[in-house]
Amino acid sequence: MPEEYKRRTLALLSHNQRVQPNRSLVFASSNLPLMNSSQLDPGVERVIVLYHHISDVTFFIVNFLVGLLIVLDKDRRGIEYRKYLLSLQVFSTLTDVFFTLGIPILVVNSRVIYNAGFNPFHIHTSTFLIIFFLFFTEIGSSYFSCAYYRRNAIFGRGYPLRWEGRRKGLLLVSVRLYALLAAALLYYCTMMIDTPDGEIPTSLNWVLTKPAHMVLRPNFYLFALLAVILVWGGSLFGLIVAVVVELSRQLNCALPNISPTTKRYQRRAVRSLKLQGAVPGIVYIIPVVGEFSILVYSAFSGSEEVAHDANVTTLSALLFNVISMHTFVHSITTLACSKSYQRVVLGLFCKARVGDANSWNAENSAKVRFAEAPPTIY
Repeated sequence: MPEEYKRRTLALLSHNQRVQPNRSLVFASSNLPLMNSSQLDPGVERVIVLYHHISDVTFFIVNFLVGLLIVLDKDRRGIEYRKYLLSLQVFSTLTDVFFTLGIPILVVNSRVIYNAGFNPFHIHTSTFLIIFFLFFTEIGSSYFSCAYYRRNAIFGRGYPLRWEGRRKGLLLVSVRLYALLAAALLYYCTMMIDTPDGEIPTSLNWVLTKPAHMVLRPNFYLFALLAVILVWGGSLFGLIVAVVVELSRQLNCALPNISPTTKRYQRRAVRSLKLQGAVPGIVYIIPVVGEFSILVYSAFSGSEEVAHDANVTTLSALLFNVISMHTFVHSITTLACSKSYQRVVLGLFCKARVGDANSWNAENSAKVRFAEAPPTIY
């Protein structure tokens, strides 16, 4: 019996030695990173998503209220101007709502962009970007309409390029057709630089888990895409700057056909126009300059090394999402530049406080009357 027990014990020990895993491999695998370093940290991604969920409602309420102020404004001096300003406000709000719903995240050092939010109708990231670009072009076109209206209000009839009626309508339509042409070229370029899922490098396989994604190919069409954006944006920006500079110079000169009161009004209007373009424009300029700097840095420092830099990846994602603040900043700037809107907001606030005070006084006076009244006899 002891011999049989000893034989079974030795057999069990030899079996355990055969199935025991290699501890060196286990310890080596435990030291590996949990994810590829080219991927954005899930904690940072959750913070970005949470930020959009909180800010989306807050920004939309502010933007909607400013749009309502524009609609309810009864000043007859700027009815046409407010149409263009309302178009600017509406399309800015739609752009930000579309952005915050999709929550696109750009990892420019890895040439990856994907959606971390709601993806309606399962649209591709390239389609999402083109729709966003179309909204953005309407923002620029509406701002140009505001600047051109202000130009026509200051310069008299017969001034060069001062058009009214059909000519003015054709000019504004031409600016939008120019934007549609740029959008069509961009869509073709995005189709040519989109890497199929089967050709995505192994180091970027994590992007396949995202509902909508796009890995950019560094080919000729990528540079063509950047060139189209620069040509369209640069030409429209240059046109708007030329109009605003012309207005500023004209208002600094003697204008015999304009009264001093009208001149002061036009100066305030041009100053507001400058601020409404410059202050919100910073929200677009900072991400564009930052992402371009990262792209240049990755090109000169070695794309593979920078692509696996977690700090650069986080910086790229955070910079790109600054864009969502554009309309909120524009709304605050519009309020700051318009004294009439400020009076309306302050009036509503004061009425609310007076209403609360009146209700409090009425409640306390009722309590006093009840306390001073004689007891009821049944």
